[in-house]
Amino acid sequence: MKNIFFVLLTAISVLRLMANAANAQALKNVAWLPFSYEKTISPGAVLNKADDSGYHFSNDIHSRAVRGFMKEYKDIYNVKWVKYDKGFIASFEKDSINNRLYYNKRGDFEVKIQYYFENRLSPEIRKLVKSRFDDYSIYQVSESSGNGATFYCIKIQYKNYWKTIRIMNWEIEIIQEYTDFTPR
Repeated sequence: MKNIFFVLLTAISVLRLMANAANAQALKNVAWLPFSYEKTISPGAVLNKADDSGYHFSNDIHSRAVRGFMKEYKDIYNVKWVKYDKGFIASFEKDSINNRLYYNKRGDFEVKIQYYFENRLSPEIRKLVKSRFDDYSIYQVSESSGNGATFYCIKIQYKNYWKTIRIMNWEIEIIQEYTDFTPR
């Protein structure tokens, strides 16, 4: 079944490549578009032409990363893949949470980072923050998880005072403090 899926995916990719090459030859006096490192790979070989620039090859992303992603996130259809010097990043939004999954060059999963607001924060972590910083409001949360560990970086605000705190193993550490000075 997997072999049929990959043969089908390869055939579709080759056909798209040939169609893009034919379209590129038909265009005249068009400025060259730069190569895009952002990829859209949809599960089930359903390609969304509105999200796909056509100026890249889908095989730039390691197949192990794509297979692992598709196995874990079957209901995600609008994932953007980015290739960077240490591997690949899959980013998508689900339930008002921005997700980024990092894979190494071999396609192995390394870490997941989620960005969200206070309303998505677990009640236990919210209670921990509010118990120490009761006057502050939670502005933004980034939750990192991988290799069995999870930690939070939370940006909090009170008037024009800002802090970034890190929570790991139920311990709070202030990693940044600053004042937002706005001249009048």
